[in-house]
Amino acid sequence: MATVLRVLYLVFSEGYSGDVDLAGEAIRLTRQFAARTRHEEVAGLLALMLLHHARRPARTGPDGGPGPSPSRTAAGGALA
Repeated sequence: MATVLRVLYLVFSEGYSGDVDLAGEAIRLTRQFAARTRHEEVAGLLALMLLHHARRPARTGPDGGPGPSPSRTAAGGALA
């Protein structure tokens, strides 16, 4: 099981910054795996993927590349 989880996370990580939606495909496969196994490590990996994937629009710019961090915005400064 550990090898399968590593591969799923690797696919997710590779797809996170790529043009092809490998991250979405990794989430789909992990959902299927979670439904079949009911194992807490699989559920935890799925939760991690979903959390990171939900934040993707906030981390990317209009061109799809990395977006500015809060410290590099016009307002500047760190979050309180």
